[in-house]
Amino acid sequence: MRALGLDFGLWVEPEAVSPGSRLHAEHPEWVYRVEDRPARLVRNQLLLDLGREDVQDFVTGTLDRLLTAHDISYLKWDMNRPPTERGRPGAGPAGELDLDAAHVRGYLRVLDHLRTAHPHVTVEGCAGGGGRVDHATIARTDVVWPSDNTAPLDRLRIQYGFLHAHAPHVMSSWVTDAPGLFDPRPRSLAFRFVTALCGVLGIGADLRAWGPGQRAEAARWIARYKEVREVIHHGEAHLLGTPDDPTCGVQYDAPDGRRTVVAAFSTGRLDGAPLVPGRPARLRLRGLDPAARYHDTATGTTYGGAHLLHYGLPFAWSAGHDAELTVLTRR
Repeated sequence: MRALGLDFGLWVEPEAVSPGSRLHAEHPEWVYRVEDRPARLVRNQLLLDLGREDVQDFVTGTLDRLLTAHDISYLKWDMNRPPTERGRPGAGPAGELDLDAAHVRGYLRVLDHLRTAHPHVTVEGCAGGGGRVDHATIARTDVVWPSDNTAPLDRLRIQYGFLHAHAPHVMSSWVTDAPGLFDPRPRSLAFRFVTALCGVLGIGADLRAWGPGQRAEAARWIARYKEVREVIHHGEAHLLGTPDDPTCGVQYDAPDGRRTVVAAFSTGRLDGAPLVPGRPARLRLRGLDPAARYHDTATGTTYGGAHLLHYGLPFAWSAGHDAELTVLTRR
């Protein structure tokens, strides 16, 4: 794997425990439950009381052993088992205990230890999708997972909301083969890649099912992403329109203002027909110098800053062309 240029990652769910496990047999008191009530299984799992220091120490020790004994570069901490019976037998009435706050403190304590003891490991925060996209988690992780919904148009809307509150460099976004949940219209592989590269690009599709053409296209998109990744992750992001508009996008400006990257999407009709026949769709850019000139490195076209601000960057959509990545260099 290393010879292929790949690192090894581990996807874990430290707070969930199987009722048939040795851990539960040895420490049934570590599980949330209400006195004199049967524990309810969700996903055939129970939930560990991470507010207890002994549980925190167990989770910390387990992760320490894994990360020390194996050459692991990436750790995805997931939590898919929702809290149900919030109780700690023997500690008093459940209504008088703030077990939720204690659980969060324990979770953050373990994360603090991981960052100190294993600074080389990239940590992703996740919980049933975007259940832990909060500033305390983001301060202790490298990326967070906005949602388990990776369908192209659905994801575009999710990321539109995410980028109102958080930076692109913490937004983990994958290219998958998932169909739309709320918007079933099909979209191109380019649409999926341009959506995903608006944050931290990943691929969660079955590459074995992709044909040679799809794999070659994916390689080209990955190469383009690497060329503009620094601008996307460390530049200033501007949301251009909304996913409810026929054309929308995200603009990223490099800190020195020398490069602007625009991810643009056709969200409307599948035939790509413009609202006005014969005229391309346009996105008005933001924050540019109206007196400067901006050169499109792919087409060779040069635009005035005022033109891009007030008239817009053109996009000629078609049935087979529903997303585009444009790189502008300031001259």
